[in-house]
Amino acid sequence: MGNKCFKNFEDGYLQTVGMLDYGKRLEHPFSAPPKIDPFTAVLIEGEMFTFESQLTTPCCTYWVISKDGFMHDPVPITLSEPTMMHNFAITKNFTIFMDFPLKFRPKNLLVREQILAFDATKKARFGLNAWEDGDEVVMITFRIENTYSMSIAYLISNPFDYKSQLYELRFNMKNGLASQKKRSLSYVEFPRVNENYIGRKQRFVYTTIIGKQAGIIMFDLHAEPLLGRQNFEFCGDTVFVSREVPGGTSEEDDGCLIFF
Repeated sequence: MGNKCFKNFEDGYLQTVGMLDYGKRLEHPFSAPPKIDPFTAVLIEGEMFTFESQLTTPCCTYWVISKDGFMHDPVPITLSEPTMMHNFAITKNFTIFMDFPLKFRPKNLLVREQILAFDATKKARFGLNAWEDGDEVVMITFRIENTYSMSIAYLISNPFDYKSQLYELRFNMKNGLASQKKRSLSYVEFPRVNENYIGRKQRFVYTTIIGKQAGIIMFDLHAEPLLGRQNFEFCGDTVFVSREVPGGTSEEDDGCLIFF
């Protein structure tokens, strides 16, 4: 949680034991969704990947933290201007940062405009999961078509007009071409996968439905895009907990989905 260090007791209570600063090397905001490669965590000391999004140059910084808690030297990623970058993805050999046309522009406040502005003159440069498939890097993510829905004022008056859909993006590392494919017909958010498949090819995605008909959808990426739901009360982010199998590993969809 942020850069605080907690201790979990057997009775379920949490106690703050101090700030986690990785030997005073952490002097910056810590990203909300750091990634841990489950495969390297088994074969060698597992690594955690994270980033910092900044309002000043270089605008983005990449960090790798070893399992024993050592934060390696930062890797600056220079962007043309501050960018809304909430998430990222990892594969076996690549880390993917999303430099989208959604920009932080503090000077907009002087003319009573949104500080977070969509610049339609700029192209996207490449969160949920990603993996490698031959010469291509495959990324499963969301796409929002109505950019005005990023306005807080608009969402307050139009809470069900957040048109976010699941997409599959492919980036060919050999010829530089990119393609996309829609994977959902419903408007969805708060995606989750079995984290044992982070950075590797996965089949199932769990999302929350955005709209008046609340619920959860389980997507099968081996099938065609679908429009379906299991009705529940409205919920937010979820966590998938895999079932433990003595002496082996469970199937990708064998476990429990926990949500509020």
